[in-house]
Amino acid sequence: SANLERFVRDHAAMLKKTDVCLISDTGMVDRDKPAITYGVRGLAYTQVTLHASNQDLHSGLWGGRCPNPITELCYVLSQLHDKDRRITIPGFYDDVRPISQGEREAWAKLSADTGVTAESTLAKIGLTRAADVGESGYTFIEREWGRPTAEINGIWGGYTGEGAKTVIPAKASAKISFRLVADQKPEVITQQFFAWLNSKTPPGCKWELEDLHGGYGVTTPTESVTLKKAMKALERAAGKAPYMIKSGGSIPVAGMLKSMLGLDTIFMGFGLDDDRVHSPNEKFEMACFEMGMKAHAMLIDELTK
Repeated sequence: SANLERFVRDHAAMLKKTDVCLISDTGMVDRDKPAITYGVRGLAYTQVTLHASNQDLHSGLWGGRCPNPITELCYVLSQLHDKDRRITIPGFYDDVRPISQGEREAWAKLSADTGVTAESTLAKIGLTRAADVGESGYTFIEREWGRPTAEINGIWGGYTGEGAKTVIPAKASAKISFRLVADQKPEVITQQFFAWLNSKTPPGCKWELEDLHGGYGVTTPTESVTLKKAMKALERAAGKAPYMIKSGGSIPVAGMLKSMLGLDTIFMGFGLDDDRVHSPNEKFEMACFEMGMKAHAMLIDELTK
């Protein structure tokens, strides 16, 4: 929301009277495995355009004589990761909070207890075990919950219509996002990325760099009294104790509330891995909806005790 930060700032005195924020935009381990999410990642989202000539060019007349922005952009972005799939931007990992040994052990036990493995998770999206790729030295759960990433979300330029049109485009663009972990600042990461691009400007070209938006990651203290009440409420609603998990997604408002108001957020959500989030035919199952209603009622009861 373009207005939310201003609203929070203008009404800070009223909002600071709040005890806790409750958000249900998170998920469960499975249909019969409820969960409380105690951390989400932050986000830095950018759009970059590489400009060359002042017009689209005939590739027969100009090919091999001047830069092709699509080729040059692809070459630069291909250098975002090294052979170990670590991000190569200088300073990118400076503020990353390491995954504690306790968390690594807890997440490994959760995977063993629930049967949620890289292979079973990848199978849901039509991939095999061979597709378990990412930063070297970390498991698939650790890479999602505790490590930052860089992704190219879209790339375009030149002629993409039906038939043939042999052009060298005047420009090419891409959207690149970074998922951030605790202590990383989106504004710092964005500027580091832009500086990295400028250091790799192809000859004869120039960048147009846009900071679209960002948000801070959030980790709720596990010793929080309110968090423990939420766990009790969910256990009453589901008939079993919830798992403690993190999410690789981002919920920027939670970081905003923490930084501006000092307000913690409880993430008590009911989504499933196969809900096809952000895809066609996205769903939310009735059983999850009903569990959510019960859990919210139980939480109100726990909070008023």
